[in-house]
Amino acid sequence: MKFYQWLCFFVLFNVGAQHEEIERKAKVLRSERLPTQYEKLKALHEKFGEIQAGDWLAQHEESGQSVKEYIRTRRVRRSSVKKYIYIQRIGNFTETQSEILDKTKTYMSLCFGVEVKELKALPEKAISPSGQRIHPSWGMKQFYTKYLMEDILKKQKPKDALCLIGFTATDLYPDPNWNFVFGIARPRDGLGLWSIYRNGNPDESQEAYQLCLKRTIKTAIHEAGHLFSIKHCLAYKCVMNGSNSREESDSRNLYFCPSCLYKLCGNLKINSGERFARLAKCCDENSFTEESEFFRRSIKAQAEE
Repeated sequence: MKFYQWLCFFVLFNVGAQHEEIERKAKVLRSERLPTQYEKLKALHEKFGEIQAGDWLAQHEESGQSVKEYIRTRRVRRSSVKKYIYIQRIGNFTETQSEILDKTKTYMSLCFGVEVKELKALPEKAISPSGQRIHPSWGMKQFYTKYLMEDILKKQKPKDALCLIGFTATDLYPDPNWNFVFGIARPRDGLGLWSIYRNGNPDESQEAYQLCLKRTIKTAIHEAGHLFSIKHCLAYKCVMNGSNSREESDSRNLYFCPSCLYKLCGNLKINSGERFARLAKCCDENSFTEESEFFRRSIKAQAEE
């Protein structure tokens, strides 16, 4: 019993110390001066809450990323040559899953201000036996991320692609010793891959459909943010926060904080106000009431003198 009490104390002390260090880093990041239209947004955004045992930041050391650091990063830039986001569907999708992917594709285009194109879908039968397995304990089919990234996506990436993203409804695993992974991003190659398998059954109910759609969009925006060289955010509650679990991911916002938004808009040459208006309308169409209201508050904040 004494050992258990000591262990609990150690874990709580360690998490508390981590929280203090993260908050110290976050204060520095929040103090960075941004252009006026982004400074006006800071009052709308929440700081991190307490870090809990098992959270991403309790298990991963993160340094954050200032705007100055981002500008010095070798990052993907839109140009007259590289100007599209490409998506490739991999394997089988139900009609509802395909509809969710279509809506995610639309949201991505509005979010990043970039036309999103699709490559020809890759049927499941085209995937080598070495690129898939049946999970040894759970029994479901899974695709091997290394195979899909190296043998499929990397070889098919168009020359005019800012990035290429593989979407699948089949579960993923990154290593034979791992159970699963939600998705992965490889910024240096401009490649991403993620699955909607663990986002819930959208045919179960309208609520389940909305949840699956929001989860899919959130994952797409987060991982694509990495493809544009934006690191995990420490400054605020933000779509670029790291997540260790489905519960933690569900608690994350669908929108970028002022710092990450400035990185994105500056890199891709996006007008932030016009972007807010586009996303507010899209959120209305998808019944994302909270997000729609937030984008409209952002428009109002930027317009204030």
